[in-house]
Parts: sequence; structure tokens; C-alpha cells
Amino acid sequence: IYTLSLHDALPICNIVMFNWIRATTVMTSLGCPNNCIFCINSKRAMFGRKVRYNSPSYVEKEVEQLVSDYKIEGVHFPDDNFLSWKKRAIEICQKIKRFDLIWDCESRVDTLDRELILQMKSAGCDSIGFGVESGSPKVLRALDKRAEIEQVIKAFDLCHENKIKTLAQIIVGSPEETLEDIALTEKLLDRIKPDYVQLSYMTPYEGTVVYDMAVEKGWIRKTNMLADEPQVEINFRFEELEEIGNRLERKYNPLFRKIRPYLSKYLVYDMLRLLGKKPSLLFNGTRGWVDAAGAYL
Repeated sequence: IYTLSLHDALPICNIVMFNWIRATTVMTSLGCPNNCIFCINSKRAMFGRKVRYNSPSYVEKEVEQLVSDYKIEGVHFPDDNFLSWKKRAIEICQKIKRFDLIWDCESRVDTLDRELILQMKSAGCDSIGFGVESGSPKVLRALDKRAEIEQVIKAFDLCHENKIKTLAQIIVGSPEETLEDIALTEKLLDRIKPDYVQLSYMTPYEGTVVYDMAVEKGWIRKTNMLADEPQVEINFRFEELEEIGNRLERKYNPLFRKIRPYLSKYLVYDMLRLLGKKPSLLFNGTRGWVDAAGAYL
């Protein structure tokens, strides 16, 4: 997600998950009540044990200012779990509905129900990102995910029924994961049919439970800590992890899915404007355009 610079007086468009529009991020809470071992919240190292929430009225005022001063058309709520407090989430939906925005958020599969998704849809919610992680109950237990496969299916079915697009976040190379577990993940993805799959390799960031496990068991083989390439060898070698990741990427994120968010007249406007500021981008190829646009926006 590219965020809107509030110091730039010129119009800027960016992505709210599946839409290239004028948008920005609004953080409404800090922390998460759960303890997934790969997350910084697993040891409460960053935010402590108490989740801190902005009130619905505070969120409404912040969104109102962004709409009034910067004419935004969309909002990304990057909270660890935007729906963790159902009553508050519903109140936010009711308060921001009047702005007629497109917005998305991150959540867990065990927080969504029919009442909540109807409120979200009526308030302009376009898509939701879920931390699915794996289709194997064994791996989910190893991750201390505290979510069931049935809850994953229910959450995605609710989204499909209400025409809300979905992002499934998947981790490859987790503790206890085997080829049989990878097959279960594929089976689940085939069932829930997410609009996009975000694939990451298990990455033991310092301050997490899985980092302590990785140090103790000698799993760490690289230290640059980028989730887009393997960092640890648990049950798979690096070469095997890359083969699995590349195969899943080809299967679940074909080219048309990758380019879909950019099929917008606003993108043409932004790229021409960016080219006017940085003519050298014309000679840097597609990747250079994407990287430079992201850095500029």
C-alpha cells in the first residue's frame, strides 16, 4: 500500500488494496489481543498487553479532515486487527458511511460475522485482508494462531456473498510444516477462492516468540530478514522453500491478478506526472517505474 503524503499539495492517487484511487492510511488502534508466534505482539514487545483504541468519534474526525482538506476517496485501515472490538468497528462504520469512501482493512477470520460484514459493506468496505497463514490445523496450532479452518471458510464465504474482495495472507516454511501441510493449504485456497494471495516465508523477527525458537534450534540461515525470501530452514531447505513459494505464486497470483489494481485512468495520470518530475524513469524499465512510484507516493 502506498500512502498519501500530506505535505504534497498536488493530487496523488494510490492503492486501497484493489483500487488505484486518491487514498491514505488511517491507524485506529495499536496492538492485538492475540499471540501468533511470528508477530511482534507474541511477546508484547512493542505495544504491551493492552490494545489501545481510538474512539469511533476520533476516527470520524480524522477521516473528515482528510476528506475536507485532501479530497481523499479511499482509506486503508492498517490496524493489526481492525475488527477485534466488534461494537467499536460497527460504530466506525456508521460514522464514516456519510463520506462515501472506498476502504479496506486487516482482520482475523474469527472476528467476522454477518451483522458486522453488512455494516462494513454499507459503509463502503471494498476488501478485507485475512491472516490465513496455513490450511493445516497442525501448523495453525504450532503458530498459536487460535483459529479454525471452519472459521476461515465462513469468513471468506461471507465476503463472497456480500461482494467484498479478499486477500489471504499465507506463510510458507512454518514450524512443523511438511509437504502434506502445504497440500492442505492449497486445498483451502482452492475452497475459499481469495481475490489475491500474499505469500511470505516464515521470518523470525527479533522480539517474537519464533525468533527465540529459531535461535535456540539453529534454524536461521540468513539475517537480512526479508519476508519475500527464505530466512530459516526448519523442515525444508532454501531451494525447496523457493520452489514451493514460486509454484504457489504462479498458481494463485497469475499476471492478470497482479495488474488488476493498476487498470485505472488515475494510474496513467500519476505515471505521466511522475515522468515529468523524473524523466530518467523512462529508461529504468517497469520495475524502476513501480519502485520509484512507490517511493514518491
